[in-house]
Amino acid sequence: MGEQPYQTVRETQQAGSAAFHQVLTFTSKQGDAVLTTAGRLDFSGGRADGTHTWKIPNGFPATTKDYLLGATLGEGSAAASARIALTPESVLHRSGKGNYRLRYDLDEPIDEVDSITWLHGIESPFGGTLLEVISALHSIKGQPVAGGGRRFTAHIVPSGATGSLLPGDLRRRMQVVVPAESVGTPVPLTLTTDAKGLITQAEADLSALLKEGDSGLPGVTALRARLVLTGHGRTKPALPPVSDAVLDAGKAVLPRYAAAAGDCVDFTTGTRSAPLVVNVSCTGPHDARIYAQVTLKGAYSGEKGAKRRAIDACGSAYHSARPAWTSDSVDPDTYMSVWPTEEHGDSPRKQVVTCFVLSR
Repeated sequence: MGEQPYQTVRETQQAGSAAFHQVLTFTSKQGDAVLTTAGRLDFSGGRADGTHTWKIPNGFPATTKDYLLGATLGEGSAAASARIALTPESVLHRSGKGNYRLRYDLDEPIDEVDSITWLHGIESPFGGTLLEVISALHSIKGQPVAGGGRRFTAHIVPSGATGSLLPGDLRRRMQVVVPAESVGTPVPLTLTTDAKGLITQAEADLSALLKEGDSGLPGVTALRARLVLTGHGRTKPALPPVSDAVLDAGKAVLPRYAAAAGDCVDFTTGTRSAPLVVNVSCTGPHDARIYAQVTLKGAYSGEKGAKRRAIDACGSAYHSARPAWTSDSVDPDTYMSVWPTEEHGDSPRKQVVTCFVLSR
C-alpha cells in the first residue's frame, strides 16, 4: 500500500501534462487569506505557466498580511498577484503591477532568491503544490471510490510539507519538527485518483505546523491546502509572447544599496526580499526614484540608531539633490529612507542609507 501514492505521481507525470488549481487557506478570526495558484504543467518538457493570486480580507492581521505577501523596500507589501512561466533553465516572473517580465536564469544564481528557485518543483515543473509531498507519505490507507478510482489517506512528513509548499521566509515561520517527532505531528492528507491511477485531487491540513507567537504567523489559526488536477495529457503551457518586455534579472535586480542616485526602481522582484529592487527606466512607470545613497560612519549602532541617523541623512540630502530626482515624487516634499537592518537581510556592515521618493 505504501508504494501506491508514489506510483500515482509517476502515472500522472507519464500522462505528459495537466492543468492545476491549488488553494492555500490561512484562517483567522478576521477571515481567510487565500493564495490561489493555477496554471498548466508540461511534465515531459519540464515547462509550466501559471499565476499566484492573493485575496486577503479587510481586518486581517496587518503584520501577518505583510509576511504572507512578502517584504518590499517601500511601505506595505509586495504585489498581490504575479504571472510565472518556467522552463528547465529559467523562471520568468511578472508582477501583477509590472509591465515587464524578469528572467531569472538558474545557472546564474542571485543572492537571496530562495523564493525564485522554490518556484521550480521536483515532482512538477511548477513548485509549491501538493504534488511535491505525495512521494513521501506515511500511515497510508486506501479504498476504492465510484468510477474505479481510489482514495488514500495518509500523513505528510512535516519537513517535506513546509519545505515544498512554502517559500523560505514563510517556512521559517512554521514549526521545526525533527524526524523523531514526525510520526507524532499529524499532517493529514487525502489523495484521490481516477480509474487510470491519475491524481485528480489532494487535500492537506497543515495546521499542526503553525508556530505560536510573534515568530510565527500571528492570528492564523488554521492552514489548509487543496489541489485539483484536470486535463491530463491534453494541456500545454503557453510561454510568454515574444512581444513581452523581458529584463535579465542578473543585471536588473540588485541590492537597494547598490543602486545609484538618480536611478528609478520597482520594489517587487519576486524574491520576497526587501533589500532587493529592480532597476528600471525612468521613462516608464516605476515605484520610486533614489535621490541619495549615504554611507553611515562609525560602528553599527543597532536598528534604532541607524533609523535616526538615516532620517537625518536623507533630510539633508533631500535639499541638495537634483530637482529632477525629487520632483518625481507623487507626494511633494515627502521622502523615504531605508537603513541597515539585520531582520531583512541587510548586513550592518553595509552601512548604506537609501533615500528615495515614491513615484506611484
